[in-house]
Amino acid sequence: MKKRRNLLIVVVCTLFLIGSGIIAWPFVEDAMDKGQASNPRYRKLNEAERQELLDTVDAIQSKYGTFKRTTTEQPLPDDGVVYDIQDINKDTKVVFKDGRRFDRVPDGSKF
Repeated sequence: MKKRRNLLIVVVCTLFLIGSGIIAWPFVEDAMDKGQASNPRYRKLNEAERQELLDTVDAIQSKYGTFKRTTTEQPLPDDGVVYDIQDINKDTKVVFKDGRRFDRVPDGSKF
C-alpha cells in the first residue's frame, strides 16, 4: 500500500512538472522570438554623447598594468608609446586614445 502511494505521488509530481512546462513554454518562446534573451538593442551614440562618455574614462586597465588619464605636458618617452589599446604590452609607458593621454601607474600604487 505504501509503495503504491509513493508511486502515485511521484507520478502526480511528474505530471505537474510536465504540465507546468507546457503552460510556460509559450511565454518562453515569445521572449526568444522577440530576442529579449539574446539580442539586446544597441543604438548609435551621437558625437556629443560619445564625447561625454569619453570624458568619464579616467583609467585603462589591462593585463600589463593600469594607465591613468593625465593632462601632463611632460615630454613623451623615447619608447613605450602606443596609440591603440590593442598595442599595449609590458613595455608600454604611455597610451594615447581618442586624443587623451594615459600614463602607466607604477605597480602596487593606487591612483
